[in-house]
Amino acid sequence: MTQVRLVLKRYELSLRRYRASQKLAVVSLEYADIIQRSLKEPAFDKIKAKTDALVSQLRTSYVYAETQIALARILNSMGIDVSADDLEGEDSKAIGEAFQSWWVSPGSDYF
Repeated sequence: MTQVRLVLKRYELSLRRYRASQKLAVVSLEYADIIQRSLKEPAFDKIKAKTDALVSQLRTSYVYAETQIALARILNSMGIDVSADDLEGEDSKAIGEAFQSWWVSPGSDYF
């Protein structure tokens, strides 16, 4: 039970970090857009603002992946196996679609 509580807290923290990272990415993109449209800013500052915005988007993607890992740890701690043996050799899109249909199916044993 303690393990489940710990992974739930880790997931909550990850989710907060993801939401904060999303907000920062939006602000970074807006700032880069303002700098790009400015006629007074030197080219270096425009490049730096655009690079910062891209790094912020990359960081958001990384934190999203961490959040998905935290969710997988919750399921693992609860003993829920979401992998299907019959999906071996399938491409990632097919596996994602199969997982999505499993996750939202009304007959799911877990949710």
